[in-house]
Amino acid sequence: MDAAVKDGLAAGIKQVVLIAAGYDTRAYRLAPADGSVRFFEVDLPDASHRKRALAKKLKLCKDDDALPTYVAADLSVVDLGDALGPAGFNPAQ
Repeated sequence: MDAAVKDGLAAGIKQVVLIAAGYDTRAYRLAPADGSVRFFEVDLPDASHRKRALAKKLKLCKDDDALPTYVAADLSVVDLGDALGPAGFNPAQ
């Protein structure tokens, strides 16, 4: 999975969506330091809120702007596109 993300980054993608992100660390390890790529982490609301709090507590990013965009959504209830849209995902990119 890391290789696929790295290949995409090298090809110039501007957004990465990680579904059922759990405690995956790709957004922290692979995001370019210049903020040129936006990572979206989609997970169940409870898991998403816990991860956000843990990431801040552990200071996984130097500032909050470098954190991925957490999308708290139960995909058995809501469509992925409907969950990503309000979070700022741009399907044209």
